[in-house]
Amino acid sequence: MEEHPELQQFVGKREKIDFADTVTKYDRRFKSVKRDLLLTPKCLYLIGREKVKQGPDKGLVKEVLKRRIEMERILSVSLSTMQDDLFILHEQEYDSLLESVFKTEFLSLLAKRYEEKTQKQLPLKFSNTLEIKLKKENWGPWSAGGSRQVQFHQGFGDLAILKPSNKVLQVSMGPGLPRNSRPTRRNTIQSRDYSSRTHNANYPMRAAPLPPGLHQNGVIKNQFVPYSHAAGNQRSNQKSLYTSMARPPLPQQQSIGSDRVSQALESLDFLKVPDQGAAG
Repeated sequence: MEEHPELQQFVGKREKIDFADTVTKYDRRFKSVKRDLLLTPKCLYLIGREKVKQGPDKGLVKEVLKRRIEMERILSVSLSTMQDDLFILHEQEYDSLLESVFKTEFLSLLAKRYEEKTQKQLPLKFSNTLEIKLKKENWGPWSAGGSRQVQFHQGFGDLAILKPSNKVLQVSMGPGLPRNSRPTRRNTIQSRDYSSRTHNANYPMRAAPLPPGLHQNGVIKNQFVPYSHAAGNQRSNQKSLYTSMARPPLPQQQSIGSDRVSQALESLDFLKVPDQGAAG
């Protein structure tokens, strides 16, 4: 609703909007048209758009309130037993055939608000042959109202195929899950495994960065790579490499010290006392 503040004008100032979606409405000829569906704790709104024909705003497209249904006036909701997105709102005056990808979410909220307002459960009717009561027009062949029928046939795929024929709308759709279906342990394990693999795939597999001070102009100082007898043990190789770089080999202090001692002994010969009879 923040992106479409123009729709707020049709709702009361203190009325909270529980659900908002752009749905498809089918008329008596089964022609589709877009409508904005709004659900509040008190009413249900269907908002359309029309071009202004006269006045200062002539030619502009503006929002028009097409229908406002109070909770108490809703009789029932009809659905098929398949996985389509169609449903029929039955009202005291006439019915509305709608299609929404959020059908389940909408009907859940509608049932909750209906029960809060009427203290009764919302009647839901499941059948593969649904009846639609048409609106009575003031003139023409539809002044008497009439009815239409929607027939559902089992097909293939997840997309519904609609074929209007006179007063009947044929809908072909793949079967949905059984009414008593529940999440299984196998599906739960598969979903967890998939989520873990997806989570791990987001992180690159690389070695940890080296400690500061071991790089100089992009070259590792005192690099020493030990020979690995196990080619597959990458972690052991990285640990050995890190240890060898963090602790470079020290010079052999023992050999250097012994050389210095021998040189010092040789340099002390001038301190020796000369033999008797030898010239000083």
